[in-house]
Amino acid sequence: MGAVRGLGALLMLLSGGLWGLFQAKKLWDRERLLLDLSSLLRRCAASIRYAGRPLGEWVRQEEKASRFCWEAARRPCFAADPRAALEQAGKSLLTREEDRAVYLGFVRGLGESGVQDQLEHIQLYEALLGPCLGKAREERAGKTRLYLALGLFCGITLCLALL
Repeated sequence: MGAVRGLGALLMLLSGGLWGLFQAKKLWDRERLLLDLSSLLRRCAASIRYAGRPLGEWVRQEEKASRFCWEAARRPCFAADPRAALEQAGKSLLTREEDRAVYLGFVRGLGESGVQDQLEHIQLYEALLGPCLGKAREERAGKTRLYLALGLFCGITLCLALL
């Protein structure tokens, strides 16, 4: 009977710890996606400036470097409308509304104007992305340890309550 209680207590502690890890991973993933988007914006500007390829070709080229392009290239609508595929990819990857708004604004303006206007559009969204990325870094730095400690604390509390 004591071994079963001990095993149950250990499982409760582990489940609390895993919950904390899962919450911390969400924070790391958000920061990683925003860094990916920042890098994608810089590569997009370079591509517009020097290559001037159609959007579909550019997404295929960036497929290995960007999770957004990788997701978009796998969408059924990609061949017909790469912009819509990029929008869908961003909607599925980004969970925060403010991150999603910046991404969708960027994607909706792709290919809508001349080279100089496109470069200005990208600069605007790089500036808009900066605060989102800063907030994501701040959240990750401040809340990662909190979530881990909270998960372990909840696990310990449940162990004590059940024993």
